[in-house]
Amino acid sequence: MKRIGLALALCLGVPGLAHADDDNKAMAIRAFDAGEAAYVNNDFASAATSFEQAYKLFPAPEIAFSAAQAHRLAYQARQGEGYLERVKAA
Repeated sequence: MKRIGLALALCLGVPGLAHADDDNKAMAIRAFDAGEAAYVNNDFASAATSFEQAYKLFPAPEIAFSAAQAHRLAYQARQGEGYLERVKAA
């Protein structure tokens, strides 16, 4: 999995990012990085939790999609449904 979602969101700007403070951005990046590391190691439940933390700090659809995918791969489809709805609404 590539860092494209959060990297693009943080570098190119997603609506709402301009109002996010630097501390929240930094925490979102750390949470996303932890999720990415867990995802690469096939620890999808931990990845989903980390992506959820990142989404709470910076609610970008790209992060919601990552959370939904991690939930799906962890066979937690019911928890991931809410994140897919957020992606669709964006």
